[in-house]
This record gives sequence, structure tokens and C-alpha cells, in this order.
Amino acid sequence: APPPAAERLEQQARLEDAQAQIGPARQTLSTVQTRYAEAKGARIGAEDDLKELRRTISYASDTLDKARCTLAAALKNSDRASLKAEGARENLARLEADLEIATEAFETAAKPENTAVLTDIEADLTAARAALTTARDAETEARGRLTDLTRNRAQAMTRREGLEKDVARWETRLAAGQARVEALLKRRSEAASEASTARAKPEKLQSELNALSSRVAALETERKTAADALAAREAAIRDVESSARSAANLAMSARETLAINNARLENAQKRLTESTESAQVQFQRAPEGLLTLAKAGLDEDALETLDQAESDRQLDFLRRDREQLGGVNMEAEDEAEALATSLGTQTEEKEDLTSAIAKLREGVKALNNEGRNRLMGAFETVNEHFKALFTTLFRGGEAELRLVDADDPLMAGLEIFAQPPGKRLGTLSLMSGGEQALTATALIFAVFLSRPSPICVLDEVDAPLDDANVDRFCRMLDEMRNRTNTRFIVITHNPVTMSRMDRLFGVTMREKGVSKLVSVDLHTAEDLVAAQ
Repeated sequence: APPPAAERLEQQARLEDAQAQIGPARQTLSTVQTRYAEAKGARIGAEDDLKELRRTISYASDTLDKARCTLAAALKNSDRASLKAEGARENLARLEADLEIATEAFETAAKPENTAVLTDIEADLTAARAALTTARDAETEARGRLTDLTRNRAQAMTRREGLEKDVARWETRLAAGQARVEALLKRRSEAASEASTARAKPEKLQSELNALSSRVAALETERKTAADALAAREAAIRDVESSARSAANLAMSARETLAINNARLENAQKRLTESTESAQVQFQRAPEGLLTLAKAGLDEDALETLDQAESDRQLDFLRRDREQLGGVNMEAEDEAEALATSLGTQTEEKEDLTSAIAKLREGVKALNNEGRNRLMGAFETVNEHFKALFTTLFRGGEAELRLVDADDPLMAGLEIFAQPPGKRLGTLSLMSGGEQALTATALIFAVFLSRPSPICVLDEVDAPLDDANVDRFCRMLDEMRNRTNTRFIVITHNPVTMSRMDRLFGVTMREKGVSKLVSVDLHTAEDLVAAQ
């Protein structure tokens, strides 16, 4: 049968699994309920939107019908005004024809013999003019009404187009709303089915939980029974272990007592041997003979008293000796051997470390000596070259490199002391910019003379120099080129320096945004100029 602890762990694991299944199920139920509430709210909102859309569409349809009626009335009024305008134009044309006729008649009647007729014609002309004015006013009024009707018609057409667009847009929104309502209804049905499933699931889970609870109760009862049995067995085991420890302690005490008794026995045997030898030497008798002799000289009570006192004294002495010795360490010999081995190993390691440290110190000392020798040799070489180059560049003066701030060359700093012609000896920081540039150039060239390099790039070295110093710098470059195999690449904008170079490389921009590399060989250019 499996142990009770394993059964309890299995039951606890099953209970935790059941609780873990209940938690996600409840979370799923809450999620489904939340989704159902959201779907219900969305459906109610969609129904409200649909009602609002229907009211809006109804209002738009009414407005469209009114606009159509207004447009039809405006068209009728426009047609009527057009007819009136045409009639007015015809009346105007007729009146103009009558006016021409009247004018001709007036001209004819202007003769002296037609004075009476002229008066009648003037009266007719005045009446015709009044009629013409009335006709023109009617025409102007008709034209104004026609313009108003035309403008109203255009506005009505614009409103009609806008309403048609609104109707189309609302029809589109209605279709979208209907599709959304259908989707919401579908989602509602799905949510309802999920909700029904979720409603049934808690009951199922509750039944499972009840079954698990009853099973857990049964298992808990079994666990308590097993725990009681286990406690009883553990108590029995503890009793047995206590008895075993007591037996072990008794056995250890017995072993100690046996060892003490064996030691005492050995001591007694040694003392017996010594006593026997002493009796043989001093009294030429055996110990038994001495005992017989002693009994003959003493009574029995005194002998018993002497033996008891001697035994007590020996017993006290042996007890004190045992207490002073302390407990018996059965592993003392093994520990002594281990300590001796460890002590020997540590002694060997100490000797190895001492020898290694001595070797390292010797190596460091040798490296320091070698470094000092090499450093002093390189320092002396560079210093000699620096002195010569400084004198050449400045056409006089003195300069040197010094090790400062320490007696040991490996720990010392480097300082440049220079004295241009006509000035006092000082450090590099007290010199001008051009003098510092020439001094630094002399130091760089001194290093290159000590250990040449294939290529040396000098970037704007001649920028702080005047023309005279630039000429000295260029002559020094020529000398360095002759004394070493170093190729010097000088980046400069100084025309004097560029004129002393073998080849020039530059970048030109003939067109905006397009750069081109240009190379010029000055020796070839000089030959071409000389040939021309």
C-alpha cells in the first residue's frame, strides 16, 4: 500500500486540480455574462439607432416631398412668368411698331396743312407713350419675377439634389444599420446559446464540486485515520529510537568501562609484575609468601581494614585519573593522521608559494631592469635627435627632454625644455603657438629618426606658422625624406607648403553637388611649363 503521505499529496493535488478547474469555469461564466450584457446593450443601442434612422428618413422623405411640391409650383410659376414675358415682349414689339407708325405719321402731320391732324396724332402719341411706359413697367416686373423664379428654381434644384444625396446617404446608413442589427441579432443568439451553456456549466461544475467535496470529505476521513495510525507508528518509532539511543549510550558506556577496566587490568598486571620482581629482589620471596608472613604478624581485622583502605585509595586515584583524561575519542588517531597529512600539504604549498613569489620578484626585477635599460636607450637616442632637429628648425637655441617627478625612469614623467634664440630656457607651455608647433614637429621627427615608419600623416601642422617658419618646416621635410624611407602625407591649405610637395591631391566641385578628385604632379607640370 502507498504511504499515507503520498495518498495525502495525491488527494491534495486532486483537490487543487478541481479548484483550478472551478476558477477558469467561473471566469468563463463571468466573461460570457459580461459579453451577454455588452451584446444586450449593443442591441438596445442598435435598436435606438435604427429608430432614430427611421425617424430621420421619414423626416427627410417629408422634406423631399415638400421640396418636390415647391419645385413643381416654382416650375409652374416659371412657365407662367415665361408666358407673361413672351406676351409682354409681343406687346412691346407691337407698341414699337405702332410707335414707328405714329412717328411717321407725326412727321407727315408736321406739315402746316396738317396741324389739326398733328394735334390728334400728338394726343395718340402721348397715349401710345403712356401705354409703352406701362408695357415697359410690366415687362420689367415680369423680368424681375422671371429672375426670381429662375433663382428659386435653381435653389429648388440644388435643394433637390442635396435631399436626394441625403436620402441616398440615409438609405446607405439604413442598410448598414440593418446589417449591424442582423449581426447583433446573430451575436445575441450566439451569446444566448453561450449563456445557456454557461448557465448549465456552473450546475455541472457544482455537481462535480459536490462529488469532489464528498470525496474529499471521505478522503479527509481516511487521511485522519491514516494520520492517527501514522502518529501511533511514529510514536512507536520514537520509542524504539529512544530505546536504541539508550542501548547505544549503554553500549558506549560499557565500551568505555571495558576500556578503563582493561587499562586498569594492564596497570594492575604491570604493578603485580613489578611487585613480584621487587619481592623476589628485596625479600627473596614470592608475593604469596609475603602475604602469609603479613597475616602471621597482623590479626584478621587489621588486615581487612588495610585492604579496604588501600582499595578505596586506589579507587579514588583511578577515578581522578579517569576524570582528568576526559572522554574517550575513538577517532583521535584518524584525526591526528588527517591533521598531519594536511599540515604536510600546507607546508609543501607554502614552500611552493614562497619559491613562486621569489621567482616572480626576480622576473619583475629583471623586466624592470630591462625596461629601464631600453627606456633610457630610447630616451637618449630621441633626445639627441630632438636637440639636433630643434637647432636646425630654429637656426639656433637649445632644447632637451628631461625625466621629472621620480628617480625611477619607469615612474617618471617627461618634460620638454626649450630655449629658442634670444629667449630664456622654459617649458613648452611658456612658448608661443608657432614655437610649440615647431617644437612638437621636431619631437615627432626625432621619434621617426629613432624608429622610422613607412607612412607619416601631418594634418594642418603648418597652420600656426608664418612663411619663414613654413619654409623651415618644408626644408626639414625634405631632409627627413632623404634620411628615411618614410612617405609624408601633408594635409594643408598653405600655398608655400603645397608648392614644395611632389604631388597634390585636391577635391573640386565643377557642378553643384558633384565633387571630383584632382591629382597634379608638380614635377611634370614644371617640365610642361618649361617646354612651352
